[in-house]
Amino acid sequence: MNSGTVENPIQTRSSEYPAPPPKAAQVRPTEEPDLLAVFTLVLWLTCLAVGCLGWWLQRPTTTPKPKEPPQSVTELVEVQLPPEETAPQEIPPPTPQQAEQPEQPPDAPPPAPPPLPAVALPSPAIAFAIPVEGPSRIVSARQAVPIATPVVPRPVVRRLATGEGGGSQPDPQYPPQSIIDEEQGSVVIRFAVDESGRVISAEISSPCRWALLNQAALQTVRERYRFSPGALSPGLYEKRFVFRLNSM
Repeated sequence: MNSGTVENPIQTRSSEYPAPPPKAAQVRPTEEPDLLAVFTLVLWLTCLAVGCLGWWLQRPTTTPKPKEPPQSVTELVEVQLPPEETAPQEIPPPTPQQAEQPEQPPDAPPPAPPPLPAVALPSPAIAFAIPVEGPSRIVSARQAVPIATPVVPRPVVRRLATGEGGGSQPDPQYPPQSIIDEEQGSVVIRFAVDESGRVISAEISSPCRWALLNQAALQTVRERYRFSPGALSPGLYEKRFVFRLNSM
């Protein structure tokens, strides 16, 4: 008896037709936004906005013209006004001074002008000529009227003796340099005194040849002299100072 093998029909069929491979698990990717597309969109929108802004700025602007004000037309119209009635002016009453003055008759002649001064032409008979201002008439030297010139009175100067008038009258100090140089001389000082006996001004009336002696006498009277009140009347006075060296 032949031993045989029994084949499995299912196995045989499976060996003839290989089994399909197992399906791989399908994995669905997660949806993520495309960054490149978003960046491109934003860039285009920016360019569009810049272009619109530039067009808006470059567009011609038309400003409305100002309206001209209406021109006024004036017409000249002649109007005749009624004549104004002038009120009578009131004449003020005369003042007492005007009432006292007598009215001059209308036919009274004007007062005669003063006579012109008689002036002679230059000639040897005239010692010196005096200028005359204003209109004058020319006459001969004998007919010329001399013009009186005002005489200015000379001030009265009184010479004081030593010690007269009281008060303080010190002698001037002999300058040391003048003693060395053996300078001598006399100086006359003229000064003015007020009511209180104070010396208000002083000057050298008759100087000597030495300046130091003149200055010493003037400074003494101007700064150190003071008379008793009422001893001298206000006026001009003079006093002589003698600078003399003692002989050895």
